[in-house]
Amino acid sequence: MKNNKPVIELHFLNKYEILNNYEKVIESFTKDEAKDLIKLENPDRIIKEISSRLLINKYSGEGVLKHSDSGKPYKDNSIFFNISNSDEVSVIAVSDREVGVDIEKIRTMKNKVIKYALSEKEYESMETIDDFFKMWTIKESVGKCLGIGLTKGIKKIPTEPTKHFMGKDLTSLYTTIEGYALALTYVGFDEVEVKVFNESVNTLID
Repeated sequence: MKNNKPVIELHFLNKYEILNNYEKVIESFTKDEAKDLIKLENPDRIIKEISSRLLINKYSGEGVLKHSDSGKPYKDNSIFFNISNSDEVSVIAVSDREVGVDIEKIRTMKNKVIKYALSEKEYESMETIDDFFKMWTIKESVGKCLGIGLTKGIKKIPTEPTKHFMGKDLTSLYTTIEGYALALTYVGFDEVEVKVFNESVNTLID
């Protein structure tokens, strides 16, 4: 039977793919792009920026890369995408609809940060640090999907499927992958098929 579900692709890139192929990766950029990367100075920021650029260049389609007022990257074409980085991993979500993705390394968090991010009801429902990262990454992915970031106040961003939030119907999916929390939010309530790909540098710069 043919699967007619809409597809959202998730493409993952590990930073060691960049570190182990650094010279080849840098040579794939123009001189001006390479200079811009070096200006970042912080090695971790450079690797994350390289990962983001490789994934966006490969999967966001034709057109000039632009940024919304909240900093969300986009292109004037029919492809919707969103990027996230955490620790060793970068991921891009690609779809034919508005989409947001967030990945976070699961780690110990200070209680004041947890209270800052969660509503009183959410805070009371939290039993483990995994519960916190589920809510945190969903909130982030919702804000990124809508292109508003956390400007509306992170406590107010919903963590359940929601009708008419900022004028959009939203569905959020969540999972954990090898010590990371991953949330994906898309516009609509229909069921989608999520396809996962682990990328190599050779694939991205060909």
